Amino acid sequence: MFQSFRALQLTTMVAICAAFSGVASAQNSQITFDPAATTVAVFPVINLGAEKDANFKAGQTKAASESLHKQFADRGFKVLDDKIVEEALAAAKIDLNDEEQHSRQNMLKIGDAAKADLAVFVVINKTSWKNNQNFFTNAKEGHAKITIWLLDVKHQAPILSAKPMDGKHSEAEVFRNSVKPSEQIMKACAQAVKQVLADTLKPYPIIVQK
Repeated sequence: MFQSFRALQLTTMVAICAAFSGVASAQNSQITFDPAATTVAVFPVINLGAEKDANFKAGQTKAASESLHKQFADRGFKVLDDKIVEEALAAAKIDLNDEEQHSRQNMLKIGDAAKADLAVFVVINKTSWKNNQNFFTNAKEGHAKITIWLLDVKHQAPILSAKPMDGKHSEAEVFRNSVKPSEQIMKACAQAVKQVLADTLKPYPIIVQK
């Protein structure tokens, strides 16, 4: 009898904790932001792809980083200067080039150091391209696999946590070799960033056209 009562107590406690956890998660998902009053720390994009051409790899990284800044800036968010983020990284003593340091705790630590409301971090994991050819046309298609973290620093909570996305971009060739695969891959990197943030940023319309 006593054991049954104890089991009932434990079951009740678990149910209560689960209920509170569900309420907390629901409340966090309902948090909205005023872009004009919300600062965003955009971390440096890390490129883990196997591309050997340093200039081409840097181009992929730049395309993803510019797209990342643009998604927030065009909606009126206050994107922090890159120098502030670099100083926060140094203060937090975290090396984002080390995959083992890609933890939520470390990213929140960097966001705190930058005094940001939101922190966003993108990793390019793999890039590739292929030919899409049929009887009438030939198109080169670039692919980019990325992972993104978007954290609510103020509430110490994740919005997107290691969310993957496969972006792609293709362009038909009018003349042979008129389309460069490298350009399609860079555009795919930018597109992947745009796609992975689309649902999260949907409540915040674009107010700046560039």
